[in-house]
Amino acid sequence: KNIAIEYNGLYWHSENFKDKNAHYNKWKECKKQGIQLIQIWEDEWLYKPEIVKLMLTHKLGLSKEPTVYARKTLVKEISSCDAATFFTANHIQGAATGSIRVGLYNIDSELVACSVFKRQGEDTLELVRYASSCRVIGGQGKILKYIKTNFPEILKIVTFADHCVSNGNLYESLGFINVGELKPDYKYIAGYTRVHKFNYRLKKFKNDSNLIWVEGQTERELAKLNGLHRIYDAGKTKYVLAL
Repeated sequence: KNIAIEYNGLYWHSENFKDKNAHYNKWKECKKQGIQLIQIWEDEWLYKPEIVKLMLTHKLGLSKEPTVYARKTLVKEISSCDAATFFTANHIQGAATGSIRVGLYNIDSELVACSVFKRQGEDTLELVRYASSCRVIGGQGKILKYIKTNFPEILKIVTFADHCVSNGNLYESLGFINVGELKPDYKYIAGYTRVHKFNYRLKKFKNDSNLIWVEGQTERELAKLNGLHRIYDAGKTKYVLAL
């Protein structure tokens, strides 16, 4: 299958033991040999094992989920609440915020696929999330056509393929152009989960009575003082679609 799977324990894969480019370098070396490296993180397996299993069965071509053809679905915009619930249940990265949320409904009026977009200026959208609850053939393509038809001011869509789980093939099949890679970024390990770095800015340390604050220290110094370890991902690839 040319697929490799690695399980990354959080503590042992933090910057205490791994260089910040370690996960990116593994991904890159596998890619050179035509192998997609899928990196599963400890918190994903602990808290979302069923989503992880479904993702892996899709990657391995072993999915037994029902198939829905996008041409037979109803496309419409949905509420932020419905989108959040759907992504929490079906996307390994969970819910995401955005200004436009488009869903596909099957003949039983069940939501089977969804995309969330975030505005970036007057003529650009960022595709933040796409997920489906079953195999939806042509799902993302139909949603993109909806955007093009109903938002004529949008001239460009950008998105990012997370190297840990995506090889970008879906985007490329839809006409997105690879415009370059982003360097690995970090999160903090809080307990048994990875938390976005924006949750631990200097203001957070200063204003949260449960955290230790020392005037003059940097974010990194304060994080270490509070037992928070950085953990780096494998980077991303940026894609752009001209409408």
